[in-house]
Amino acid sequence: KGFLRRAPMMVGPSRKGFLGRIVGKEDPKERDVATAAAAALASAQGCNLFRVHNVGVASDALRVADAVGAFQPGRVRLPHTTANN
Repeated sequence: KGFLRRAPMMVGPSRKGFLGRIVGKEDPKERDVATAAAAALASAQGCNLFRVHNVGVASDALRVADAVGAFQPGRVRLPHTTANN
């Protein structure tokens, strides 16, 4: 039981048919946002490895999920930003 809590967990929802049915997108290439949402939800449940086609979109979603998960009331931690971000 202890080992499984520390073991890496992988999810590969990238462009899967179930996402297409949920969002009404038949073309797999139109499912990147749904893939990113599924990855972010999996991350919130402890998943730490992701197989995706569109790394940029998924990476942004995972960064947002991580930032929201790290938020504690009364203590806001924002990433350093510049005028170009």
